[in-house]
Amino acid sequence: MGSVHMNPEDCINAVDQLETGQNGAKLVMVAAHWGTFKLTDEPMDEPPTRMRKLWLTAGRDSEALWIMRHGETRTIP
Repeated sequence: MGSVHMNPEDCINAVDQLETGQNGAKLVMVAAHWGTFKLTDEPMDEPPTRMRKLWLTAGRDSEALWIMRHGETRTIP
């Protein structure tokens, strides 16, 4: 699914690149529509677990990673 989806490692890289291009702006990462359909060989809950681990290992703020539950909504201030 790499041609249409990003894996957690790609997401961390993209956030790093976006922050660099925005003069150090801090971004919120929103992980959404994971686990909706079984499309890969990995367990369905692996990507969000891996994303959280990579995010925290990179020293990022846990509040800036939103891993949405199915049907969850958030208000952006």
